[in-house]
Amino acid sequence: MTRYRSSDSKPVRATRQWGLKTLVVMALWISSASQAQDRSFITTRPDPDGVRTEVSIGVFIIDIVEIDDVSQTFKGDVLATISWTDPRLALEESAEDRADRLFPMSAVWDPGFTLINRRDIQILSPDVVRVTAAGHVTFEARRFATFASRLDLRDFPFDTQTLRMDIASTRYGPDEIEVTVDGDAAGRIDAFSVAGWQIESGDMVVSDINLHAGNRVVRVVQNLNATRQSGFVITKVIVPLSLI
Repeated sequence: MTRYRSSDSKPVRATRQWGLKTLVVMALWISSASQAQDRSFITTRPDPDGVRTEVSIGVFIIDIVEIDDVSQTFKGDVLATISWTDPRLALEESAEDRADRLFPMSAVWDPGFTLINRRDIQILSPDVVRVTAAGHVTFEARRFATFASRLDLRDFPFDTQTLRMDIASTRYGPDEIEVTVDGDAAGRIDAFSVAGWQIESGDMVVSDINLHAGNRVVRVVQNLNATRQSGFVITKVIVPLSLI
């Protein structure tokens, strides 16, 4: 096969290959530079000052595995679904592929919610958001955590306790984001694995809290109503102790 050479005796084919590689590298560099310039939107709300960003949240209780009277804690497996709309992530009307896209949480703006009454936590799902063509963002966060929750034991073993999952934004107050409860994403499984308790779903309360000095942020509390099964305590704890 004949190999054509340029006047400087270098293979034309090799020159064209390196030219193509250079163009690809330049295109990637320009794209990265553009993305770096646009990353400022990660730290700014999608709505202008004076307009609150609407955020919905729903908590699905997968399991409650333990309630500890001594440490005033309970352990639970929960799935929080947080949604908002960011027009900056919407596709152009001319875009042919309008399928949902996945982004790491670190690549988009988010309302900054966290469990503030957790003692420890395990992350059971990746921090990834799903974005529709219209810019609607959904973040599903599954966490297994030990929650601090004050228990009133004066009526033990005939007591009823309120278990609280306390969620708050670390960055935004009620004048910046408007939080509503997503009833479609909220709920629980039929039976929990914790022994000796009857647990009923409670309400979800949206308020605000002075989390930082002089800085009030949005707060969402998911309540559960736990009634101790006194018969379980009597047969499993009190009677065996009386026989010692």
